[in-house]
Amino acid sequence: MEIDRITGGKTEDEKGEGYNGKIQGLIRRISEIPDIGRYNYHVVILANCKLPAEQLRKLTDGHPATVFNFERSYNELVFPIVSGTYFKAQEVTIRLDLNNKSAGAKTSYSVGTPDYQCEITVLFVPTLEIARAMDKYRNSILEYNPRSYLELEGQQVNASIRETLLRPDSNAFALMNNGITILSDETNLNERIGQENKAQLHLVRPQIINGGQTAYTLSRIYSEDKQDAEERFAGKEVLTKIITLTAKDTSKETSAERLSLIDEISAASNRQTPVINADRVSNDLMYTKLQGILFERYGVLFERKRGEFNDGVVANYINRSQILERNLFFRIFFASQGRLNLSRKKRIFLQHNVRLEDLTSNAFLDVFAEGYDLFKVLAPRRAIDQQNANRYRDVLAKVFIGVRKADGHAPIEIRASLVEVLWEQLLTQVAQYRAYAQMSHEAGTGKRRSYFSADRWMNSADFERDMHDFVSNGKIKDRRPLINEELQIEFRELLEEAKDKRDEETTVAVGSSEGSPPA
Repeated sequence: MEIDRITGGKTEDEKGEGYNGKIQGLIRRISEIPDIGRYNYHVVILANCKLPAEQLRKLTDGHPATVFNFERSYNELVFPIVSGTYFKAQEVTIRLDLNNKSAGAKTSYSVGTPDYQCEITVLFVPTLEIARAMDKYRNSILEYNPRSYLELEGQQVNASIRETLLRPDSNAFALMNNGITILSDETNLNERIGQENKAQLHLVRPQIINGGQTAYTLSRIYSEDKQDAEERFAGKEVLTKIITLTAKDTSKETSAERLSLIDEISAASNRQTPVINADRVSNDLMYTKLQGILFERYGVLFERKRGEFNDGVVANYINRSQILERNLFFRIFFASQGRLNLSRKKRIFLQHNVRLEDLTSNAFLDVFAEGYDLFKVLAPRRAIDQQNANRYRDVLAKVFIGVRKADGHAPIEIRASLVEVLWEQLLTQVAQYRAYAQMSHEAGTGKRRSYFSADRWMNSADFERDMHDFVSNGKIKDRRPLINEELQIEFRELLEEAKDKRDEETTVAVGSSEGSPPA
């Protein structure tokens, strides 16, 4: 690698041949970096190699190098990019406008907890500053927020935010918007920065815990037209509350207490907005660990927090069909194990009662992964309606058949075709041995006729039992009466004779003087 020649501005290689267009573009971009003097050069090699450092330096003109193999590439590059968490916000500087501020830039208030001293700062922040910060840090600044940006579900809210912001000659945004709440490890505000009516706010490791939808919508508007952003956002401000958490005893480990306090603040801050209970538990350690395992082992994008992969979708890195909604994960997880009734339970993400060790078990997840592959082939469109399990209960049943009876080494399309054949065989048996009929009117004649109803069967107590019988034995058990019509008539006559005999014995016993009739 001719790194020294390229960084030195040479446009030709050692043989005098001109570099290609990509290298020429790299040279141009390096020359345009305004503070290039701050930088050193470090080479990143995307490859599955295990060369020692001295050999790597020979490849890179003596410059230090780091190898990103496929695991590091997926975990440290791909996943952070598609989830919008690749750029952590360590320090954020925000410019403030002191015009129209009669009593300075802020109002402060102190609150004490057993472990932390909390400083609350309330001020109005230019919407352009919020938009820039959000555009830069994306979901990494929403780590403690119960949800990420909701592109589809929040369309009405997003449109309202946009309309209010872009009203000409009006700062109605400050009046109409509920504001933003930010957590910060350290907060500094300087109103004397050598510029009239200007101030600077400095935040350390900030996190937005309320108002994430507002902040992200502002960033979307900003990214649409950065060139005219100053004009579009001019004079528009948003009420911002900054909570600075400072440990009272710095020598004491209080990370657990800090997270607990943050959860409480986040829950309280979001009570006035439609944050569902599932959003509140999405940051639980169980789900963050499960998300990592599903991505690292199977390449599955498990959406534990609504909207967290929206960045990847908007940037066309991924499409929505590649995202696994959290309720659908549990439905397929249970269906692949044959727990079909449980797989259709409402609010399953909140009510699954699975232990972490079972949820992350290699055996269970391997079966899930096979079931998920089948599900995507069997229900590519219905998978979009992930909240209503009844829309694809037959597919969940087919998933169970597939993981138990199809060859896992065969191509997925062949396995899916086999599952469809087996499903038809199963329905034929059910129609023969189960009395689940439904009446309908024939078109044209209007006559009533009965037909087998798979829906009634799938809603019955027989459903899961029949499924297990079929995948184990290839057929369901015949639970019809084992006697024919003639035997049924003879059996009823015998019952009538026995009843008459009992009645006679009871009459004789009641008329005798020897006591009460026999029991």
